[in-house]
Amino acid sequence: MDRKDEIMEAAVAVISEKGFAKTRIADIVAQAGVAQGTFYLYFESKEALMVEMAKELIERMQHSFQYNLLEQKTISQKEFVEKVYEIFHGFTGIVRDNAQTIRILANEAKNNEDLHKFQIMVLGRVSNYLTELLNLGKKSGILRENDYKSIISMALMAILQFFTSNANYEFPMDDAIDEFIDICLYGLLRDKNA
Repeated sequence: MDRKDEIMEAAVAVISEKGFAKTRIADIVAQAGVAQGTFYLYFESKEALMVEMAKELIERMQHSFQYNLLEQKTISQKEFVEKVYEIFHGFTGIVRDNAQTIRILANEAKNNEDLHKFQIMVLGRVSNYLTELLNLGKKSGILRENDYKSIISMALMAILQFFTSNANYEFPMDDAIDEFIDICLYGLLRDKNA
């Protein structure tokens, strides 16, 4: 892990404990074990640090969705179902692994226009990708007509809320994700037995 990542990791720990407003740069560098000048080599301010954290999260999500659906004219139901599982597991994995960071960014997005824009952009990209996949499924005759954008938005928000809440859940998470996908997906399929 490089210094920049160490500083960001320290920021997540300190901000999670103290809150953004009460966290000072001195607190972050003390947690990271670096000099204050080192912080300023990478970030102009706490706000710039938050924007950088949001950018890195977007990059992780983009790497998770490196599949070009536009090249396909149709998709089989089997391939469609596999792709939906892959996307949701990818998204939930990123959210689960970065829950503290996402919680901080979501809280600060209320007060910071740049972070708010990043939040909308991240959810928009994932939502657009899923909408593209669902439209391909509809065009292929797999899915019935529906307002996919609102369904996707609700599903993504439910996942975000679930993983960024402070609750500790005592059940196999991957199984719960599969059940969630089954409930969402099989309500959309035209022929559930195909």
